[in-house]
Amino acid sequence: MQQQPIDRQLLTTYLKGDCTPGQLQQVKQYFEAPQYKESLEAFLHEDWLRQAAIPVAVTPDVADQFQRFRVATGQQVETTVVTLRKWRGLRGVAAAACVAVVAVAGWLLYHSYGPTQEAVVATQWKTLTTKPGKVSEVMLPDSSMVYLGPASTLRYNEGYPAKNRQLYLQGEAYFIVQHREGPAFTVTTGRLTTVDIGTEFNISYHPQQAAIAVAVAKGKVEVLQQTASHTVTSRSPLTASQCLYYDTATAAIRFGNTAPDLIGAWRKGILHFRNTTLQEMALQLERYYNIQIRFSDDMLAKERITTVLRRRSLPDALQVLSMTAGVHCSRKGDTVWIKKSSALLESGTAK
Repeated sequence: MQQQPIDRQLLTTYLKGDCTPGQLQQVKQYFEAPQYKESLEAFLHEDWLRQAAIPVAVTPDVADQFQRFRVATGQQVETTVVTLRKWRGLRGVAAAACVAVVAVAGWLLYHSYGPTQEAVVATQWKTLTTKPGKVSEVMLPDSSMVYLGPASTLRYNEGYPAKNRQLYLQGEAYFIVQHREGPAFTVTTGRLTTVDIGTEFNISYHPQQAAIAVAVAKGKVEVLQQTASHTVTSRSPLTASQCLYYDTATAAIRFGNTAPDLIGAWRKGILHFRNTTLQEMALQLERYYNIQIRFSDDMLAKERITTVLRRRSLPDALQVLSMTAGVHCSRKGDTVWIKKSSALLESGTAK
């Protein structure tokens, strides 16, 4: 069975007692479904490592509740605890207490919240969403600015910015961060968390994309990577003009450089493509022009292109695509079909 990642921030929020009833159902699935076993073990292990040095007394009350939790949830969670105990180098009492507290907290939070307590545990999430073809400029409560790209979603909870400055992005956004004392400004996208260290930066993360891209225009950021077993930082902070690309399929990371003025240039209507597949280009054009693009040939979608679209209307953009990639674009309503140009087809036949 293919393992799936858990939402670590959701699990942390859940352990603090801030989940909505719907979120509680998702957390319950994490504890019960086998496809989350490895990711859940990793989360508990990391928390264990963080808490191992803190003296914690294992009281009879905690032990009793832990036993109730194991009985109520069955062998799945017990297996998780046994596996965690294989890790060495931890202080036994403190580590066992940490696992017990995490497990008991999970059981109590799930089984204690009745309808009369929903208002107490519900977290007020602020969700910002843009439709395809639209870009939003948003000022956050800490005066940080966000340019939210088309077909994108950004969310944060009511604790922002007093208790946390944690944001969750799906899509593309450019951040101009206001610096202040207190929690660090962080943006989570899939398995990457970007931590601001004095910065303007751009993040692109769409489920259809092969990679998560982080690019720094000013200052620097630290990027944390969640793996199946632990969380590690990038080799060094990203500074101005540097980019990081995280392959969502292989978890491989590569670094690159780009001109600062091209980072977040989409805010000004400039779309830059460098050695980009036509499929990846098509996905971006769909978001920015609110259209659907189809290919007559799957192999055609894998061909690559390098070009810049500067404040182009859709007809102009398609014309540039046709001339640069040697394809023919035909549009009917909101759907654009791309196929090899007749000249290329005739040339291929002649050969």
